[in-house]
Amino acid sequence: MLVKSGSGFFITSFQVATNFRVIEGVDAVFLKYSDGSERQVSGLFENYSQGADVAILMIENGGHGPLVLAGFVPQAGEHVYVLGNPEALEGSVSDGIVSARRRDEYGVWLQITAPISRRSSGSPVFDDAGIVVGIASMALKNGQNLNFARSAGMLRAMLASNPVSVIDFTVLEKQLTEKEEAAFRDDPDQRMVSIALARKDWAGAISLLNKQRQKYPRVTSIADTLSFTLDQRALELAVLGDVKDALNAAELGFK
Repeated sequence: MLVKSGSGFFITSFQVATNFRVIEGVDAVFLKYSDGSERQVSGLFENYSQGADVAILMIENGGHGPLVLAGFVPQAGEHVYVLGNPEALEGSVSDGIVSARRRDEYGVWLQITAPISRRSSGSPVFDDAGIVVGIASMALKNGQNLNFARSAGMLRAMLASNPVSVIDFTVLEKQLTEKEEAAFRDDPDQRMVSIALARKDWAGAISLLNKQRQKYPRVTSIADTLSFTLDQRALELAVLGDVKDALNAAELGFK
């Protein structure tokens, strides 16, 4: 059973925002409140975004006051604070500034200097007025103070699209599997794998299949093909070993 942890915050009395990667691949999600009590999550709203790394969870009878989401994007140089649970140290506050505003196909990223440590994914990012301007997402390991939060505008847009269906985590996993299988079928590398197998280039096929297994972890057929290819490569190496041993014996006999 996969066990993960992260952070989140109420954006309505029954909805909690977090990073998609925090809940991806799990069978169930439990919220732990600041008083130590726990409550199981009912499911998540179907307008989650795997690409933007944002999800909204459904909590029945939540009863907690929501945080205020900003209707604006902070400027570079403005002060921000991250309230999270880095390395399970609950209720930790870090601060910094907005270094830059960046955009991708899903919306706006805030590049910030406030640290985002492991298990703080999904934490709220506040401005000086206590308004949530972003949701902490990731930090680049090879950089210094290169931390990123998705703009709160993403959450506002998701709330505006409600009502949407609430699904449980079994349905989510099924949706993600179907999505990966569709992408796998259309992957151009599939042709390269087929060519390598047809040529009995077992080593080349193994390399390609290992890359696909990392790219599409939910596609079980990759593991089956890889297992077959590894067996063929083992036989090939065994035969090559027999030939080498025979040549060495002949050479010794000749001498």
